[in-house]
Amino acid sequence: KIRASIGKAGNDIIGGGRFPYISQVNLNAGSGMWFGDQFTYAPGTIKIDRYANPDIGWEVSTKINAGFDLDLENGLSINADFFKDTRDGIFMQINKMPATTGVGNSLPYLNLGKVENKGFDLNVLYSKAFDSGLILSGRGTFTLAKNKIVEMDEPDFKFPYLSRVGHSVDQLWGYQAEQLFESEEQIANSPSQLVGQLYPGDIKYTNVSAPYDSEGAREVIDANDRVPMGHPTVPEITYGFGISAQYKKFDLSVFFQGVARTSFFISNINPFASFKNERNALRAIARDYYSADNPNPNAFYPRLTETENKNNTAASSWWLRDGSFMRLKDAEVGYSLNNKVRLFVSGRNLLTFSKFKLWDPEMGGGNGLGYPPLKNLNIGAQLNF
Repeated sequence: KIRASIGKAGNDIIGGGRFPYISQVNLNAGSGMWFGDQFTYAPGTIKIDRYANPDIGWEVSTKINAGFDLDLENGLSINADFFKDTRDGIFMQINKMPATTGVGNSLPYLNLGKVENKGFDLNVLYSKAFDSGLILSGRGTFTLAKNKIVEMDEPDFKFPYLSRVGHSVDQLWGYQAEQLFESEEQIANSPSQLVGQLYPGDIKYTNVSAPYDSEGAREVIDANDRVPMGHPTVPEITYGFGISAQYKKFDLSVFFQGVARTSFFISNINPFASFKNERNALRAIARDYYSADNPNPNAFYPRLTETENKNNTAASSWWLRDGSFMRLKDAEVGYSLNNKVRLFVSGRNLLTFSKFKLWDPEMGGGNGLGYPPLKNLNIGAQLNF
């Protein structure tokens, strides 16, 4: 069976606050004045926080889908769908407007954005009973979905690579880290980094923008050196597969799930962020940080500081990690003594396969202090009367 469809859908939940077609006026935007011998107070400056836009419209999604269903005589069924979803007229705040318009920071909202999302879904089902008494069934799902920003209002960037157009909505941006500084001499001969005072053990970043200004001044690492890196924070690939088997009195079922093409930044893990919020160090930090005893330019953690070091905690490739994982979500083994009694052992979240080892990768970035998925193991009996 072959399927195809095309259509448009509207979305009026577009953000920008309530009633964006009218102005939003702040009657107390600044300091007021006192009048008379009774010192009567009058509210302060009147300011327009949002200018009216009577021409706004719905966000419109154009959806195209094509797919097929295939059933084979050997017990195999395949369902596949290829899709493309283009969202146009996304309601967003304008980013570039001449100062001569007089709107100040109260930039208006317009239907400016456009995002394209495309990919495919695949479902495979297999079920068959063999002459030997074995009953086997399996199921697998696979989804690939990639999006990119097609149009949006952006400032006039000095460097074209800073544009978000062409990248995913959930793209990560950060500085390209090279290594940890090894000496004062290396610091002196390197671009000025994100903070003024640096020491051996701080992160050294790559100067991606123009190396020198028109007067030949020293290189400087700043916001213009941020580049897209890794995969989006929302996985582009999600999948799952499982199998169930029954043979005589034994039965077995397992199910795996996973994600791929996703990344995150580790953050907020420095052990001495502030004296009022002291915490123990992660084992990974305690075992491998830059110090006089371990002057490793590629140590896991930079030099320790009593307060947060903005140079070392900035989003960068130093903290970029692959968020892909595959998990044995469910598993169960059973044995039927007779038609009325079945003994079983089952488990949930039993195994996780991932390159990231500091905490459960499904928790994403941050510092790993959240509550991870529980691992359960059950032993029981089922009685039928």
